Amino acid sequence: MIGVVKLQKHFGGLTVLDGISFAVNPGERVALVGANGSGKTTLFKIVAGLEEPDGGEVVLGPGAQIGYLGQEGQLTPGRTLYQEMMDVFGHVEILEKRMRELEEEMGKVQGEELERVMEEYARVQTRFDHADPATLDARIHKVTGGLGFLAEDLQKDCKVFSG
Repeated sequence: MIGVVKLQKHFGGLTVLDGISFAVNPGERVALVGANGSGKTTLFKIVAGLEEPDGGEVVLGPGAQIGYLGQEGQLTPGRTLYQEMMDVFGHVEILEKRMRELEEEMGKVQGEELERVMEEYARVQTRFDHADPATLDARIHKVTGGLGFLAEDLQKDCKVFSG
């Protein structure tokens, strides 16, 4: 769950967000529509933690993760579309690495310390399982296909695409 409670944001004397509140529950899909300059990007930046609100708060439920891709994408030269898409799931690799570290640590500790490590491992594993790493490739193909890319486009350098 992602909750936004009475967010406020001002730029100079201009009020961009004034008491914005909403919630997005797990599984929901929402769209944010508004005129240019109405605060959509500012709202997304605040929710993603890239900008501080002047008032109100953003509340994330357990296990909630926020990703943000700005309007002006920053692509790395020489990388394929597939590599850029996989970056969206970078947190999965981090979680997997942390699980391996904790597994190693479990073999070195005992008692209460072992319990603490096992509890952390369970939390990390839950987040890892929730990310459903076995379906990453299929999800990338589905999203890129929905955007009009062909399967062979995934292996092309991003610089060959425009727009």
